[in-house]
Amino acid sequence: MQIRKEPKREEFLAGIHGITYWRNPKSGKLFLYALTHPSKEDRIEVFEMSSPTELTYIRTITDPLFTYMNNLIAVGKDKFYITKFWQSRDKYMQYAEVMLRMKTGGVLYYDGKKARQVVGDLEMPNGINISPDGKTVYVAEFNAKKLLGYSRDNTNNLQKSWEVYADTMVDNIEVDPASGDLYVACHPIAYKITDTILNIFGFTLYPSQVLRFKMRDNMVSEIEEIYADDGSELVASTGATYVNGKLVIGTVRDQLMVCDVNYLSE
Repeated sequence: MQIRKEPKREEFLAGIHGITYWRNPKSGKLFLYALTHPSKEDRIEVFEMSSPTELTYIRTITDPLFTYMNNLIAVGKDKFYITKFWQSRDKYMQYAEVMLRMKTGGVLYYDGKKARQVVGDLEMPNGINISPDGKTVYVAEFNAKKLLGYSRDNTNNLQKSWEVYADTMVDNIEVDPASGDLYVACHPIAYKITDTILNIFGFTLYPSQVLRFKMRDNMVSEIEEIYADDGSELVASTGATYVNGKLVIGTVRDQLMVCDVNYLSE
């Protein structure tokens, strides 16, 4: 782990991406981990929440294995799983990884000192989260349109236990802490959302979709679509969470929508 001086503001703003948090069970202190993409290396910026409206910078975490990462989930102080979206930082090689469907992605575990790969041979793994009991790690394999479940052992290694083909590009994963159900933002038309990366055709409408994966014993028992739009109302959904009858949906660019959920199956 490299500990640096506080970065400049422009470094903080360089491609802010995934974010996760961890609360110290003894002190109650809350720590935030934000993934950023400066030009030379991916970084995890660590903050302590000093008050409900104030963050204090603590340190920067880097590692040689952090090529181009996507999202992370904290499981302890300075300990997290993180998805490796691309192998390369060169944009032309990234295009090749997308178009050739290269299995260069994976999942790393950072133990507070260094990272190691715990899952490999994935097609652009995107969102990642963990079950309420901490036993199962969920991964969205974006380019393969799959949701994956991995059993976590006491050494923090992962063993694949199931996969579900969703027939849509699955993005970020939110876990309902009460039911354990997963709320996953998706991109139902692959070539359109891929164009936000390749920027070839210049589409203006990018469809949005939110799926609820009903879980039983940390396995998918049923899939329910709770939101869908052709992009006229909401452009390219990337994350969704359900709280008290409300669905909050974020997007690739600058939109956010809060809507009422009138129906959910039992």
